[in-house]
Amino acid sequence: MLLALATRRRFASAFAFLIAAGGLGALLLYGHVHVGGSGPVPDMYDPVWYTQKTITAVAEAIAAVGAQALFMFPQP
Repeated sequence: MLLALATRRRFASAFAFLIAAGGLGALLLYGHVHVGGSGPVPDMYDPVWYTQKTITAVAEAIAAVGAQALFMFPQP
């Protein structure tokens, strides 16, 4: 997100959006679906929503919306 704010380029905003949305997607996936372990990736299923996890989800959603706004409305 810092790269997107510093450069105000569309590719940086798109990259920031993909990172934030991917993190939010992984958090929601492993919070609701028991995917299981695969190779070196351990089983990360955690259905309990505690305060730190909720704050992380909100922060990632805000970052994704902010990056999308920077992508849609670049600096002239």
